[in-house]
Amino acid sequence: MRILLVDDHTMFRMGLVMQLQQLRPEAQAVQCDSPQAARALFGGADFPFDVIVLDLGMPGFHRLEALSYFRGLCPEVPCVVVSGNEDPQLVRDCVEMGAFGFIPKSADAAQLSQALDCITSGNVWLPGSAVSVGPGGPAPATVWSKARVHITERQRDVLRGLVQGKTNKMIARDLGISDGTVKTHVTNLMELLQVNTRTQIVFELARLGIRIEDMVAPPAGGSLTA
Repeated sequence: MRILLVDDHTMFRMGLVMQLQQLRPEAQAVQCDSPQAARALFGGADFPFDVIVLDLGMPGFHRLEALSYFRGLCPEVPCVVVSGNEDPQLVRDCVEMGAFGFIPKSADAAQLSQALDCITSGNVWLPGSAVSVGPGGPAPATVWSKARVHITERQRDVLRGLVQGKTNKMIARDLGISDGTVKTHVTNLMELLQVNTRTQIVFELARLGIRIEDMVAPPAGGSLTA
């Protein structure tokens, strides 16, 4: 696993690298103290990393600007945010912009390990405080059952694009289908997971611990969602 760690706090970077080395002895971690330093180090052309671990609160970057910077620079590399601010709205905003995860700076080694496993597998990891729901939310067993019975291979492809923060147009281009077809699939996925927005789809998957790879088409003879 190749990790780019971007944080302007030296002590935090060192501590996180120590944890990463204990969790993943084979991992290669490169440290930078700013997004500009990361770009200068690699020329801004090719980022040879499996995941970017990014602190939001760096000098010269307000709120989500650092995340936006890396999403534009290397959109295919999963980016996970680390922050001392666990405000649920901030977490949602990060997911909306395409972050694959949000790790609180209070997270322990076990949470960090779980997050990295989840993110490098192409899924989103979020803290429990961000994905908890109140009474009246869909029952996990019901949603899981529905997901396993009704999702198609094409819907799974669209879902992967959603998790990666791609727009309908980008997903359509990747899959060779029309924007309208992608929109239809997104609408069906929202109905399937009983949510109202694209971001809520990602949150619901994270809340239920459902991996995209686990969402499969039904056996022969079963019904599929269009």
